[in-house]
Amino acid sequence: MGKRYNWWKPEEIELIKKQQQAGVAIENVAVPNRTTEYIRRKARQKGLVEKQRHPPLSVEQREELRKLRLQGCSVPQISEFDLLGLPHRTANAIQKILGKIGMVNKNRSLAAKNRKRWLNGEKQKFDDFLRNNSKRLAPKQLAPEQIAKRFGIVEATVTKRQRLLGVKTSLAETLAIPYVRKKAKKARREKARKMLLDFQRHIAKRKKQLEALAKKLRSQKRLVALEKRRCKKCGGVWLRHEKFFPHATYKNKTMPCVSWHFSRVCAICVAKERHQKKVAKYERRYSRRLA
Repeated sequence: MGKRYNWWKPEEIELIKKQQQAGVAIENVAVPNRTTEYIRRKARQKGLVEKQRHPPLSVEQREELRKLRLQGCSVPQISEFDLLGLPHRTANAIQKILGKIGMVNKNRSLAAKNRKRWLNGEKQKFDDFLRNNSKRLAPKQLAPEQIAKRFGIVEATVTKRQRLLGVKTSLAETLAIPYVRKKAKKARREKARKMLLDFQRHIAKRKKQLEALAKKLRSQKRLVALEKRRCKKCGGVWLRHEKFFPHATYKNKTMPCVSWHFSRVCAICVAKERHQKKVAKYERRYSRRLA
């Protein structure tokens, strides 16, 4: 589900106006389910209050702001509780001050500087391009990533605008785009390649685990000791136990009991055989040798 916006209702705006006409300060105006900061911002947008221009922070206030941020206080907390003193400063104003004194995330600041700024007519051309190239029956349907690269924006901007214009494709339609299918196939191939190349490390780790388990089981006191069983392929000696040899169970029709039949090949050799089959399948599917 998409994000739900709590839009302002006309009666809420009228409630702010009535309280303003009655002489109530904007800091004391109350609207159900609205914060004081949100009420002040909406009143400023509607021209009900004048924009406040506060004097710049003093040297002492800047040092106090540095200490508060180093102590872990968030920007909304500093703004809400007026930790810098009066006059009240919004969270946005404090965030801008932090940017000036170099106490913001560098990546966040860089992203803000590099964000797309639409010139005259560019936004309309972008919308027309989305309408013509996002539909399922378009001559050449493009993926959001391709459109983002063409216009120099992030993929999230493309998908958000497609949703607003009503041309956002479904998941099934998106996966059917040739570019997306090709990229998904490449990702699956790379994932399979890494898993297959990591097999030797994985099987060595598993073998150590089985050896530790065998040592633990041999040290346990049992009424009936576990039998030893030799793998006919590698010659390793393990215990006749479900952890070391693949097995099958059969119910006896004549007697109320279950029979266990263990394989002659140990779990390590079975895993290696399965790995060889997967390697051969990989080379057939992707027409390239595993390297």
